[in-house]
Amino acid sequence: MLEFIGKNYKSIIELEEERNSFINFLNKKVDSIKNRINLPEDKMSWIRIWIYGRRCLVVDFKISDNDKDTIAIDTTYLKDVDNSNSLLLEEGWQIQLFGRGEDSKKYLEKMCKNDFLRQKQYENDRLIYFSHGIDFGGDSDVEAVSKELKDLIENIISYKEKIEPTNK
Repeated sequence: MLEFIGKNYKSIIELEEERNSFINFLNKKVDSIKNRINLPEDKMSWIRIWIYGRRCLVVDFKISDNDKDTIAIDTTYLKDVDNSNSLLLEEGWQIQLFGRGEDSKKYLEKMCKNDFLRQKQYENDRLIYFSHGIDFGGDSDVEAVSKELKDLIENIISYKEKIEPTNK
């Protein structure tokens, strides 16, 4: 192993620099998507937008007074990462929804049953809502993902406002 590293040290360093450059390129796209999501101020008391691990834009929706009872939307550019060595196994944008508690999981299921979400598939307790390739030469991917995310957020807001009177 040491012999291989010694012989290929320059190539290994170049590969690591390219990888870091690529990750920075994608992180800027995550920031751009976040900046394109404008939500009404009156909704912000129960919505939190934040970035997890520089690569995942998270939108949390409180569905009750319990802060742990949220529907989460993860928008990320890495579908599958081998965390043991940080290798990219599959790449592209993906929007996933999941409940952080039992009540929020049931809430999400009701949203799907009532056609407020167009369900794609479930994978490990997450609803895979949208997938899109990465545009390396421009921002068409950022525009598409931002639009899809904004539409999804508006659907969740609409659903919450529709059922809220029955929750009181």
